[in-house]
Amino acid sequence: MRWCRSIEYPVGTFTALTFGGAATGTILPGEDIIADAPANLTIPEGALYFVRSFITSSNGFIPYAGRDVATALGCAAIFSTSATDLTMGGNVAHDGATRCVYPLGLVAITTKPSWAIFGDSRSVFPQTSTRGDAGEFAPSISAAGYAYTNCGVPGDEAQNILATFVGGGKKRLRQAQYASHVHILAGGNDINSVADQTGQNTLNRLGRLYDYFGGKVRSAATISPHANATNTAVSSSTRNSRRQTINSGLRNRTVSNFEVLVDTASVTESGTSGLWADSTWVSDDGTHETDAGLLGIVASGVVPVATLAAAAPSAVDNTPSAFSFTDQTGLAPSTLIESGAVVISGINAATAISVEGGEYQIATGGWTSAAGTIVNGQSVKLRGTTSATGNTTTNIVLTIGGVTDTFSLTTAASPTADTTPDAFSFVDQTNVAASTLTESAAITVAGIDAASPITITGGEYQIAGGAWTSAEGTVTNGQSVKVRGTSSATAGGVTNIALTIGGVSDTFTLTTAAPAGPAYLDTFTTDTAVTWDQHTSDSGHKATKSSFASSGSISVGPTSGATYTNSNTSDYDSGFAPTSPDYYVEAEHIRRSTVGTSNSFVARGDSGTDSGIQVIYNDNTQVATLARRGTNAGTIATSNVALAIGGKLTNRIEMRGDQLIWIINGTVVGTYTETTYKSAGRLRLRMSGGATTDTTGQGITKLTAGYL
Repeated sequence: MRWCRSIEYPVGTFTALTFGGAATGTILPGEDIIADAPANLTIPEGALYFVRSFITSSNGFIPYAGRDVATALGCAAIFSTSATDLTMGGNVAHDGATRCVYPLGLVAITTKPSWAIFGDSRSVFPQTSTRGDAGEFAPSISAAGYAYTNCGVPGDEAQNILATFVGGGKKRLRQAQYASHVHILAGGNDINSVADQTGQNTLNRLGRLYDYFGGKVRSAATISPHANATNTAVSSSTRNSRRQTINSGLRNRTVSNFEVLVDTASVTESGTSGLWADSTWVSDDGTHETDAGLLGIVASGVVPVATLAAAAPSAVDNTPSAFSFTDQTGLAPSTLIESGAVVISGINAATAISVEGGEYQIATGGWTSAAGTIVNGQSVKLRGTTSATGNTTTNIVLTIGGVTDTFSLTTAASPTADTTPDAFSFVDQTNVAASTLTESAAITVAGIDAASPITITGGEYQIAGGAWTSAEGTVTNGQSVKVRGTSSATAGGVTNIALTIGGVSDTFTLTTAAPAGPAYLDTFTTDTAVTWDQHTSDSGHKATKSSFASSGSISVGPTSGATYTNSNTSDYDSGFAPTSPDYYVEAEHIRRSTVGTSNSFVARGDSGTDSGIQVIYNDNTQVATLARRGTNAGTIATSNVALAIGGKLTNRIEMRGDQLIWIINGTVVGTYTETTYKSAGRLRLRMSGGATTDTTGQGITKLTAGYL
């Protein structure tokens, strides 16, 4: 619905109203709109002015049926699909229809009191014949020159008004913010109802209505007779008894949270008989006043206009008395739980209410988590969903006017809490760039029903996208976990990040990219690579690579008939001088005879010295040996490997920090801890003699080395 409006003052002068600076305003269904304040428009007290409205809607709209704007001086309305905009001039010729569309209220700056009126049909009709003001109260204040907004609704009961103030009626309630005074004329329909509408119940509900308007001057009204009412479900005596209870309670201040009493019944009723004092004042329905009755009320002065205008507003108290919800324990997991109701007291105005961690319900209204308002005497409940994990507390925190209470829901501990998760596995990564922070893919924790401890070594972990940490913590079922660590700075180096959850572990391994191919390879068939330098010069031994290249191996044996004995030992440095201690060496040995010669390689040794990690194969005993030479010399391990004459074996040693892995013919012989030789060192060959005569010799046909 779109509105275009103007103020006509003085007659013939028009001031256009804007809506947020625009010439027209759009009202969404169920909403309202306020025009901008016009600049430099002052209307003197008592002056006549007109509000012109041009309203369009593609879906039509519902006018106020049975009300004729022409009853007010100079007013008119045209309802037509071809009506034109006359807000800025022109004659509005009334079409004679008894219907109208009023502005909900006129908002202006004034130093005079103004009213918001709430109530049932006796607050909104009939209209008086002289001014067009409607109801028992409005004509009196209007006659005295005071403004009002009539928010009454025919058929309303006190309990209905309360219900709508926390529902759709909030829009009606908002009108009170523009008034200094509030008048409540309700209860007449309550006494006609069968269900739970005793006089005292209705009186209590009226008291709660007054509490919506702390900070205003609040006036209450007694209820006029319903002596001849025909639209009622209870007897005349019951109706009158209830009415007298309400009127007596208001007169005696049994309910006292209002400033001024308008005792209308004192002039409309004959004593407490339940009969009208003047039969000409009541219409045929026995409930509503005639025009004579409304004018009689004005003339009686029962509405104390001067007293009302001079009354001081009530103090606002938005701080309720302390309230408390009963916590619940031993609850099933993932279950919606509702609290008992608590009744809010100690406030006299609508007070802010909000919730965290759940929802609240006021009286029998809908459940919500949105902020709202609550009034004195209303009940409130909370609800929330319990944790999915055993022995875990969920807190729902309710705040009303700064006062807070927490409704705690604790799940039952599992009879045998299972904190041991199902096995999990991280996908290891290879060929990782050196010294790079590398993150795993996520695994999902499963198989536990309580929080389980989580620890890590060698890196950090992250739960459900949270912060990375290496500190011990806990994780719950269904949460995701990632790990990360920094790859080795060494080519082929390995970083292990071990995660443990509830005693179950897996290692995320990062292997730094190694160079393409081995770092060193020699097959002893050419003399184009590195010359082997002899460090022990025994007569009859071959000193350079060129002297044994044709044989395709390094052979230990005599030349020119010389004798090779046990004392004949030669060490040769290779061309491989590693920069990292983490490397492997692999040698292919050939058994040439049964003579007790041996050949070996020495890793992590010092150039020109008899020290390091040695891997040996003895041709006679057919035993392979892993040993330490030099400092802390001795055998580390042995392995029997039988070979026929001409047979070959592959001996491999992998060195990672203080860990040695010995592999023969592709099978791991063992893993050992090395505390002496842990630094990078040159690769060497070592040849030893056997029997007194060895013309055949034996040798190494292939030697390979590379980084791990």
